[in-house]
Amino acid sequence: MTRGEERFNRSHTRTRVLIEQTFGLLKSRFRCLHQSGGSLQYEPRKCGKIITACILLHNRCVRRRIPLPEAEAEAEGGEEEDPDDPEPLGGCRSETGTCCRTTST
Repeated sequence: MTRGEERFNRSHTRTRVLIEQTFGLLKSRFRCLHQSGGSLQYEPRKCGKIITACILLHNRCVRRRIPLPEAEAEAEGGEEEDPDDPEPLGGCRSETGTCCRTTST
């Protein structure tokens, strides 16, 4: 394997891991994604809208620095959060509407 191929493989692996972690965090925040068993039971166009809505709500929560619920923070490793360095994908629970209520008012 050439040096360029090795660099590509390392970069590809790091990117894949980051994407898998991102999916895991989104699934832990939005139960409609987690309980799907790997596939949402809707037509592809509607699935895209659901996923887009989850990502937009998530990003809004991050911008508003809405903290992770305690149970989720412990499940992710029990580390204490630094309020000046929020979790990159953090803090919105769609089933309770916390993010929606907090950011819409």
